[in-house]
Amino acid sequence: MNGRQIVALVIGTLAAGCASGPPPTHSLEERLNDLKNEPQPSESGWFDFLETACCYAPPASPIRYDIQACTYLCPQCGRKTLYRPTHSLTLNQYNSIVNASRWKECQQLVEQMQPAAKTYGLHLSLDTRDLCSFCSKKNTGLMAAQKGMNNLYLIVRKQDGTVTCNSCNGDDLTILLQFLTTTDWKQPTRQYGILRNHVPTIERLLNLHFD
Repeated sequence: MNGRQIVALVIGTLAAGCASGPPPTHSLEERLNDLKNEPQPSESGWFDFLETACCYAPPASPIRYDIQACTYLCPQCGRKTLYRPTHSLTLNQYNSIVNASRWKECQQLVEQMQPAAKTYGLHLSLDTRDLCSFCSKKNTGLMAAQKGMNNLYLIVRKQDGTVTCNSCNGDDLTILLQFLTTTDWKQPTRQYGILRNHVPTIERLLNLHFD
């Protein structure tokens, strides 16, 4: 199973488990506190989960140089940027190639969480301009301070006019999708475990720091 198939599987699994009604709480602060106060699953619950997952082998971490070249077609300017791995590949360069090959899947994750985000007065968008060799030269402001950390950025616009920008990847966005759209947080997932363990990621992406 390749990376894209794994992302598609995660998206489908989350979509199947999403609540059809409104979020259980009325503010992000309440929702985040609900998650923080979520009890750990019982020991028997963990055994049930492990028994269910025993036939599933989680994807191994990719070999650093075992990655194919890809071409990123910028939706902003229409130019192409070729990403080609070398034996001197750095971690940032590796992340760039991964993001350039999977940014559409990440865009799909953002689109899926948009209706739930709207109920909290948030508008989310994914900025991929840093993947473009041309557009990245013009990136200023919010993304300029984070340049080199990653190549995908989640833009969060709030009703009060506040705009935040944080680097992200497919794992981050999948976790955020689960937080915003599902209500069964007790059930661990095969890939990410207990959602409560990812509160720092959620706080960083949404720029939330509630006590």
